[in-house]
Amino acid sequence: MKKYTLVIALIAAMAASAGAQGAPASANPCDAAGKKLCSAAKTFREFFKCMDENKASLSAACRTRVEFAVNMGKKFQEKDTACKADKEKYCKDAGEATFKCLLRNKSKFTKACQKDLNDWRRGMSIVPDHLKEKAKGKIKAAPGTQPKK
Repeated sequence: MKKYTLVIALIAAMAASAGAQGAPASANPCDAAGKKLCSAAKTFREFFKCMDENKASLSAACRTRVEFAVNMGKKFQEKDTACKADKEKYCKDAGEATFKCLLRNKSKFTKACQKDLNDWRRGMSIVPDHLKEKAKGKIKAAPGTQPKK
């Protein structure tokens, strides 16, 4: 009986040790590089431009995420995206709050547009929290909606 207790205790200790070592410090592979290289960025656009210009200094995981985010940004700037019709129908007059409107109405959109929006959000996940908070304060609610209080 003591053998089984000892074996179980050893397995539990090894699992706890492996779990602690494997736990990522941040889910954002660009967190440290963003703080170090692009802390002066005041907007999402400035941040992505800075990160893109410093690609050579980034880890492979961060570089991949930056390239993905930059490509998604370009895709949404194009006039003919998967979200074009949905954007016209639901968010035509949203102005600066267009992305907020798109995300709020996502369930009504085509599957292709929903995929693009999910990809866009994944790309935006590397933006530092202070820029996200700053943007929340600037973006007004879309027409016909009530802002959250």
